[in-house]
Amino acid sequence: MQKKHGLLFFFLLLLVNQGFSQLASFRNFSVENGLGQSQVYSVIQDHKGYLWFGTRGGGLSRFDGQNFESFTDRQGLVNNYIYSLKEDRKHILWIGTNDGLSSYNGKKIKTYRHPKYGNHFAVFSLALDAEEKLWVATNHGVFNVKGDSLVSMNRILGIDEGTINAIFVDSKGIIWMGTGTGLLSSEQKGGKRILINHGKKARVMRNAITCLSEDQNGKIWIGTYGDGAYVYNRKDYYRVDLNHELYKQTVFDIFFDEANVCWIATLNAGLIQYDQRTKEFTNYSEKNGLGNNHVRSIIKDNWGDLWIGTSGGGVSQFAGKLFSHYSVSAGLGGNFIYSIYRDRSNKLWFGTSQNGVSVYENGVFSQLNVQNGFEAIKVKAIIEDDDSLMYFGTEGQGIGMLSAGGFSWLDETRKYYVRQMAKDKQGRIWVATSGSGLICISEQGKKIERVSFDEGLLHMRLTSVFVDSRGLIWYGAESAGLACYNPQTRSTKILTKDSGLSADAVRTIIEDSKGRIWVGTAGAGINCIDYGPKLKVLKKISIESGMHSSNVYLMVFDANQNLIVGSESGLDILDLNETNQIKSIKHYGKSDGFLGVETCQNSVWKDEDGKIWFGTINGASCYNLSNLQVNRTAPILSILDVQLFYESLSKTKYSDVILPWSSYKTLHLPFDQNHLSFLFKGINLKNPEGVEYSWKMSGFENRWSPWTKEQRIVYSNMSPGKYTFLLRSRNEDGFINPNPERFSFTISTPFWKTTWFILLELIAGGLLIWFIIRIQTSRIRRKAKQAQKEAEFARNLLELEQKALRLQMNPHFIFNALNSIQGLIGTENETKARYYLAKFSRLMRQILDNSRNTTISLEEEISTLENYLLIEQFCNGNRFEYEIVVDLETELSFIQIPPMLIQPFVENAIKHGFKYDASDSRTGKITCWFREENDGITCIIRDNGIGREAAGKIQQASNEPQHVSRGFNVTKERLDLLSTNSNGHKVKMVDLYDDDGTVIGTEVQLFIPL
Repeated sequence: MQKKHGLLFFFLLLLVNQGFSQLASFRNFSVENGLGQSQVYSVIQDHKGYLWFGTRGGGLSRFDGQNFESFTDRQGLVNNYIYSLKEDRKHILWIGTNDGLSSYNGKKIKTYRHPKYGNHFAVFSLALDAEEKLWVATNHGVFNVKGDSLVSMNRILGIDEGTINAIFVDSKGIIWMGTGTGLLSSEQKGGKRILINHGKKARVMRNAITCLSEDQNGKIWIGTYGDGAYVYNRKDYYRVDLNHELYKQTVFDIFFDEANVCWIATLNAGLIQYDQRTKEFTNYSEKNGLGNNHVRSIIKDNWGDLWIGTSGGGVSQFAGKLFSHYSVSAGLGGNFIYSIYRDRSNKLWFGTSQNGVSVYENGVFSQLNVQNGFEAIKVKAIIEDDDSLMYFGTEGQGIGMLSAGGFSWLDETRKYYVRQMAKDKQGRIWVATSGSGLICISEQGKKIERVSFDEGLLHMRLTSVFVDSRGLIWYGAESAGLACYNPQTRSTKILTKDSGLSADAVRTIIEDSKGRIWVGTAGAGINCIDYGPKLKVLKKISIESGMHSSNVYLMVFDANQNLIVGSESGLDILDLNETNQIKSIKHYGKSDGFLGVETCQNSVWKDEDGKIWFGTINGASCYNLSNLQVNRTAPILSILDVQLFYESLSKTKYSDVILPWSSYKTLHLPFDQNHLSFLFKGINLKNPEGVEYSWKMSGFENRWSPWTKEQRIVYSNMSPGKYTFLLRSRNEDGFINPNPERFSFTISTPFWKTTWFILLELIAGGLLIWFIIRIQTSRIRRKAKQAQKEAEFARNLLELEQKALRLQMNPHFIFNALNSIQGLIGTENETKARYYLAKFSRLMRQILDNSRNTTISLEEEISTLENYLLIEQFCNGNRFEYEIVVDLETELSFIQIPPMLIQPFVENAIKHGFKYDASDSRTGKITCWFREENDGITCIIRDNGIGREAAGKIQQASNEPQHVSRGFNVTKERLDLLSTNSNGHKVKMVDLYDDDGTVIGTEVQLFIPL
């Protein structure tokens, strides 16, 4: 070891001893946080939980624990310089300003001025009596508000028109007035008011009076300008500051809490607490964290926290002493506190950043820094051995040792980066280093040993070390996991991420009362480890379990065996049951009094009395469990806004449902206005971030929603009906506001769903059904008639076709044909007989086949006609010739026509046209033309016979008078029937004459449309 000669530690400490006060749990708010102005002359809390701050120039600021909202002359205030605030039982907020009085009913601001004084009308103080009459203290005396006017009460009170600094109505109804020249009171007796000038009763009451208050015992407390405070017990006037604690102090406000403790606002001595029971004074000033020593007003909110308005320092929230905070302003050498240790002599050591070590003893800080021989480096670990030697582990400068003889460095460690140190039962110091592994120091620093890789050293870059109750050495590495080293057997057990650890980056290690090891990791939360033949992870806790961060810097168990976890976001206190299941998690951040917020790795110390010290990047904080109080006050809940299709109701035609102070009448909406959003806020000034919400839409859902921190909920496409939106909130300790906030609304039914419209629909539907049935019945009847006609048509057509078939299958024709063929056979002309027999057979088959079809191709019709003419020619002894002419452009195979149409006309020409006289030697001729024209087929059948007239005369003389007419008529009837389903068949029969008028034949013109 190398000693720094001439360094006598305790002598040097005496040279740098400084006395400082601890920081109380003050949380300060000023302009940078949104406050309208830094001079706060008046503070009040309204019935909705909001805090209102009256400023000197910034108007009125409303605070919900997180955000400020300003009200100035732009919103209607009479003036932005505010002296006093008061809220009456009708929830009217009264605002006293430099230029008059304003009121706010939760919706709009109203102004009151006295016509006589105009803008020269300053309102210094406000008071309400038992009848809720407002008493206004001004620079022109005392006034009451009647209607929209200010009415002077000076004559009634018996006072002059002068400045009244303060006014107060006590529990007996006496009006107390503080003036620049003393104290006055006015009491109603026997129907008359009696004015008392207390300056005549006591000389001390001739001071300038600044404020007035009454304690729980009915005593009147009087604040003065420059002479402290006095108490009037209804008989005598006296002071309570027997040791001149308020000597020559100006007092601006006096407040009594529920314990009758007196809090006094002073001009330059800060906040003074006076306990009437113990007669003790406690001063809170800027050194303790107060925003400014010039204090103007004091109140206590519903959650028990004091709010102190200062002149120049904004407003300060005082939450008691659960946490006491120490920073550079309190005497620490630096705000980054990397290590904390309490030695045997009860001195508390703080390792700081770049400024050595700070020592705290009996409320006084001393420094061990570069000014007295210590290096200006980070001190990451502090520990004391059994010989009262102090060891300091530094960042890159190794380990220093301090004794009564002075300070020295351990030369073998001069380049070490120390992370943590721990002492075992044998007095050995175990040191975790970053780069030099795990070392053991003993014999007052003379012996230094290193754990080798042969002994199972996990890694050279370590982060933490801990000695458990079994004497085992636990240490963690930056990226290699956790190791348990047994110094007796020199063996090591290892646990890594691959074997169950949540992460290989280990930061901190502690042990619980049952011998289980708890390991904090970087980014992966906490692991509970069971020691056995193998290291086993029993439990993992992380942000998914409810912690605010999985990035663990330190851990410690408090006196109640709650696990306290430090991270970059503050402290999480975990209440665990016997099986390590989480019962609750409570978080402490800046708003909860833990002003340091981000903790430093393994910078924690637990005192024997249960106090726990935490090192943070903003100083040191002391957690006093004995001051812990459960927050039993539920949040004060408000529905801030209701939006319709994301537009505030205040901007719609439904704005008239909005009442003062975020209350609402029942809203009636049409069916198409069914998209609503609700914005809400639960005020919990003790812990604004700890509020959670749950809601239910009565009429739509039966269950409350899960608890959440969301402050907005949207309901879209709501069906018609009656609804009530119910909202509740709870604080960080689970206390729920007993009466849910509610918003009722109805969505009307569209007219097409109303009863009258449904009845009208039913009637109309019935008529429509009747009409449809009638139409359908008529249609069915028409179809039945049509079907009947079609059936009759089909039957007639079938009969005609059968008649046509029978005509074509004329027995005479068949007999003549067969007889002629037989004649050929008889003449032994078998070849010709077989030829005609084949033609006859084919004709019969064609006639039968065609009779089965409604249409046949023109080619088939011509083929049948040709066979028929051939047989007729044969049977008639070749008495006639025939010719069939077809237009070349006619597509015979594709054109479809009804069967058996042409043959009757040809047969008629043969049977009747060729009955020549015996003297007539002409040969008959039949010509058939087929051509396609005008979307149809024109068929012309021409003979050179005797004509219709001559044939008719011959027929009348014959024995078969009906044959010609029957064949022709049947075909014509068929054509007439077919023409009803087409665009008109045309049949025309004409006689042909020569130039002399002699009949030369007959022509039938037949048009068949396609």
